[in-house]
Parts: sequence; C-alpha cells; structure tokens
Amino acid sequence: MGHRVNLLFCICLSLILVAAAARLPNYGVWKGTATFFSAPRSPSERTALLTIRDGKTYHTSPAPTPPPNIDILATLKMEAPEIHDSRIVYWIDRNFTASLVSDSFLLANLKPGYHEIPSTEEDPHSVPGLDMVANGHIDMRKGVFGTHNVPGHVEDVTNVMKSFFEPAIEAQADIWVWGQRGENGKGLVMHHVQMNQGHSGTLAEENGRDQDGGVIVRCHDHWEALFIAFPQQAVITDEAGEPVGDVLANIVGRG
Repeated sequence: MGHRVNLLFCICLSLILVAAAARLPNYGVWKGTATFFSAPRSPSERTALLTIRDGKTYHTSPAPTPPPNIDILATLKMEAPEIHDSRIVYWIDRNFTASLVSDSFLLANLKPGYHEIPSTEEDPHSVPGLDMVANGHIDMRKGVFGTHNVPGHVEDVTNVMKSFFEPAIEAQADIWVWGQRGENGKGLVMHHVQMNQGHSGTLAEENGRDQDGGVIVRCHDHWEALFIAFPQQAVITDEAGEPVGDVLANIVGRG
C-alpha cells in the first residue's frame, strides 16, 4: 500500500512540475511586413532591431497622444549573455520546407497582427508555437557560430542578419516573428526571438517547451527561416524545457 501511495505521489509531483514549467508570458507570433533592419557594429550594441508593419494602430499603456507608430519592433540577440563565450548559434534555411509552412495549418492564411499562443492549445489548425528541440525544423548540429564585432571573423552576425532581412525588406515580404510581446515605452516590441529552453543558471527561469522564438519569411516562390540560440543551451530538454543533454557549444559542426 505504501509503495502505491509513494508511486502516486511521484506521478502527481511530476505532473505538477510539468504544469508549473516556465512559460513566457505573452508568447505568440506576429505577422506583418518587414520595413526596416539595423544591426549596429558598435561593441556597446548587442541587439539587432527589426521593424514590421501589420496595417494596424496600437495604443500602448498609458495611451500616448498622438497614437504610436504602427511599426512593431522585434529585437534579435547578436551576442550570448555568457561573458566567456558571447557567440551565438544561428540557422538560416533559404528553402524552408518544414511542416510548419506546408501542413494543414498555413501561415499564409494567418491574418496580420499579433496572435497569442496558449500553452495548452491542441487545435491542429491553430497558430503553432515553436520548439527547436522537438519540432525537427532544424538540425542542431548544422548551426553556425556567429560573432559580433570581432575583427577578422568571417561569420560576423551583422553581415549574416543583413543578408537575411534586407532582401525581405526590399521585396516587402510577409514575415512571421515568434517571441514574447511587450512594450518599451514607445510602442510594442517582440522580445526573446531565440531558443527559450535548455538554459542553465540565471536564464533557467525562462525555460519551457513550445515557446521558442524565430523568424520565417515568405518569398515569392519559397520560404526562408532564421533561428537563434546560445552555445550554452542544451540540445536535449525534458518536458519542462530543462537541460538534460549536451550543449550546442559541443555539438555544432560535428554532424
């Protein structure tokens, strides 16, 4: 009897821990048109800025007068927060054919604007959350290390990101940005446009499944995608997004 009680307690505790797993508040996807991109080379600037427009006017709180610009800002990390290894890992797919863009739910049918993604959503026709570990959209081993403001390095993140976003802006392409919606005092912002699981240390509080950030662009006759992570993040995680496997720093480029 005691064994059964203990087993039941362990099962309940596991379910509670999974249910209580960190979830980024206001996690969702924003669809719009890419309008501007800036990736500063200054050592003091560690974030690239992308603006998108969805044809709507938003009032932040408190509502400013006049109404805010309809461009929404998305921030993309150009450096990892680790002082001893500030590289990022990125994946750019110039011909993205994953189920996310080809299965029954079509991103193309999503209306412009922000769409929150509930953690318990199970409708196969609803907007999906991203999970870089479980979804199979990328091969973790085929990531590329990128540096910011390091002279002589070929894979400079500034150049890489510009090569991805500038053609999309010129073509006025539709763009989908997954991340955390917020405000910066001047308007609406999408933060955490990177992998949000597999962290250790202070960033572990952000761990969770199906809540990764990313960017997908629809070009004239194909799709392209950009995903970002940090070398210190694990490539295998549990149901709560906690690290249980090796980190990207040890596996990228080895497959």
